[in-house]
Amino acid sequence: MVVRAADAGWRITEHDVPYTPRTGASKVTGTWRGTWHAVRDMSRVLREPSAREGVTP
Repeated sequence: MVVRAADAGWRITEHDVPYTPRTGASKVTGTWRGTWHAVRDMSRVLREPSAREGVTP
């Protein structure tokens, strides 16, 4: 999301947000299925052409 925002020319700022530590196990790294879905989804995002490709400066 941050990479796409930067490609679109959006300004990105960081803000502190109060939070409490997560309780319980991770749904992503806690199971083989969750890990597989995370890898599949990120691979799909990384294969998409960025907004900058094909644009001549």
